Amino acid sequence: MTQRALTEYNLCQSLDDLMNLDPRGYGVCRILYAASRAVAGEPTTLAAGRALCAALANGGIAHIITGFVLPANRCGEMDGIVGSAMLARALARACGAKSLLAVPDECLDAMRAVLRVAGLHVYGDVEAMLRFPNSACVVAISKDAAIAARQAASLAAACRPAAAIAVEAPGANAKGVYHNAVGLDVTELEAKSDALFIHLQSLGVPTFAIGDLGNEIGMGAIGEALLRRVPRAAPGRCGCPCGGGIAAATAADHLITATASDWGAYALAAAIALLSGAPD
Repeated sequence: MTQRALTEYNLCQSLDDLMNLDPRGYGVCRILYAASRAVAGEPTTLAAGRALCAALANGGIAHIITGFVLPANRCGEMDGIVGSAMLARALARACGAKSLLAVPDECLDAMRAVLRVAGLHVYGDVEAMLRFPNSACVVAISKDAAIAARQAASLAAACRPAAAIAVEAPGANAKGVYHNAVGLDVTELEAKSDALFIHLQSLGVPTFAIGDLGNEIGMGAIGEALLRRVPRAAPGRCGCPCGGGIAAATAADHLITATASDWGAYALAAAIALLSGAPD
């Protein structure tokens, strides 16, 4: 191992450690990290960061999927939104990549605002994003599964991405039901963003995911650990009539788990800065 490789390994391990600090004694983050670290075989930010930089080495487009709608007020939560904006910024600075961000209707305004704060020009259509520099596009994904599937095919055709990244995006379980953290069925509330993620997987696009519980897109990569150790993940444990548990069925190629998904996104952005030699 060269000194450079050793430095990257150790710094990315520090990023992994930081994003999994557990100040409230939550416990789940340590369970998830042990599983995701075992799958990666090295620091998860190093594995994902290296693969993401390689996929976008010549610029290109990333599809970033985020946005979890909360039943209490039917608004989108901010975890995932801020981290996705920082990832889009990091990919623009480090790789010259552009990002299409797919969110539920409830998250459109917040996503646009945070991207602008991050220094990106924001458009509502793919054509404008492709035409102008330092830009991102924000689109809404339907809550209707059939419409979402058509949107997925259309978006992939309009701008075939070099990478797909899900950040704190709700993922359906094996029965097609979406849950929140306490096991409530929130299928009606959530955008069916799995359709885009799964469609891009079928096209051979490398997939990345960031989650903090197990009910997020991509977390099926550590499905066995979720079912064995995470509360409400296993079949019969969600408490809702579906009886399928909260664990998401989709499995990402590269998975990052953290105490909060935004923390994982910040850590991945830092890894991209390190690995690409672009500290800004």
